[in-house]
Amino acid sequence: MNIILIGYRGAGKTSIANELSKLTGMPVISTDEQVSRKVGMKLGEFINKFGWEKFRQVESEVIRNLEKISNKIIDCGGGVVENSDNIKVLRQNGIVFWLKAPVKVLSERIKDTRNRPSITINKSFTDEIGEVLEGRMPLYKKAADFGIESANKKPIEVAKTVLELNKNTMKTQISVVITANNVKDALSDIKKATSADLIELRLDFIKNIDKSKIKSLIDISPNPVIATCRPAEFGGLFKGNERDRLNLLTTAKDNGASFVDVEFGSEIVGEIINNAKSKIIISHHNFKETPSLENLDSLYKTIKKFNPDFVKIVTTANSINDNFKIFECLQGTNDLIAFCMGQ
Repeated sequence: MNIILIGYRGAGKTSIANELSKLTGMPVISTDEQVSRKVGMKLGEFINKFGWEKFRQVESEVIRNLEKISNKIIDCGGGVVENSDNIKVLRQNGIVFWLKAPVKVLSERIKDTRNRPSITINKSFTDEIGEVLEGRMPLYKKAADFGIESANKKPIEVAKTVLELNKNTMKTQISVVITANNVKDALSDIKKATSADLIELRLDFIKNIDKSKIKSLIDISPNPVIATCRPAEFGGLFKGNERDRLNLLTTAKDNGASFVDVEFGSEIVGEIINNAKSKIIISHHNFKETPSLENLDSLYKTIKKFNPDFVKIVTTANSINDNFKIFECLQGTNDLIAFCMGQ
């Protein structure tokens, strides 16, 4: 898998990429350098002459050319996240690390390298960083597998953190499902789930759930939250209309849920995908059987067309052998959650 570094200019991507290369022997690819080579001039000169939009077009061409490479460290330009297609290509064969630093630190680090035209108009150098960073923050968060503070650490320290996290990415993570029927018990259950990697919050189980209660449940969780609200037709308990369900899931996204799980075939899939602040899981549950491997593969490819961050396929095992279909289906994917229900 590639190691992908994203973050605002000045977050330390280049120096950390070089340290990672020393530690692993993996070569570094800088997307900015690739763009400069492709256009035959320095980036500042190119942007002055042709504008930011043209630069982003060339940057996306460079990213597409990286689609099939592996075992590389990819140092991405700060605005690579502004095109969601860039991230889809990078994530196909890589783990994405977001290097974070506050505006004051970024401003200090790049104050002597103002070699690129302004993105905003009539803004001070520091104010521009703040404005652009604020707009990109949700994009960085959605794109990243991990976020690492780089402000007060040496590049070698951050590089070692990246490698430690990268080593653990292929471990199975355990999600504890919160199915309490009231907020008080749900809060209590979340506090007890100390050994979980993730918390799946079943909003459809909680009676009289509203926006303020959703916020309190997400805020108290020590782990990333998957917000789920399944209607009866998909095996859940929610009895309201789709607009009400969309509002609950949107509230969860707006209040810091790391993931939102929405059902394949439901009316609100498109709206959830198009307004995503969280990572999106599109899920399918088969409560009767485990289809053939061919059908499972076809289902996976169909759901992928919606461009979610993750696909979830859960089937029912009528034989222990059905589990092996799921194991085979998982091979070669890094965005599939799949397992069998049943004894």
